[in-house]
Amino acid sequence: MISFHHRNPVNLLYVCRQIYAETAPFPYKLNSFVIDTYNSRSIVTFLKRRTSAQIELMMDVTRRPDKRCYWVSYKRMSAAEWIVCLRTQGDPAAQYWFD
Repeated sequence: MISFHHRNPVNLLYVCRQIYAETAPFPYKLNSFVIDTYNSRSIVTFLKRRTSAQIELMMDVTRRPDKRCYWVSYKRMSAAEWIVCLRTQGDPAAQYWFD
């Protein structure tokens, strides 16, 4: 009896170093990231867990405020722009994480 298991297509990336090296950036380069938050700490935490190469590739990061902050608008920038923006605003979370 042959059984088939559902496999994660990302597992292919671990089979060969060459395939991994060529395809690892795709999730960061091709996706849009939406972070639901009412403060900047969530964005800072998310970006802090990324490498500088991954941050450079992330061109579409959106901060979507939750329902508690109906007065805050959506913001859409690259990850690198988010870091600059948070630093220049003097955000305490950004100063702690990115310095």
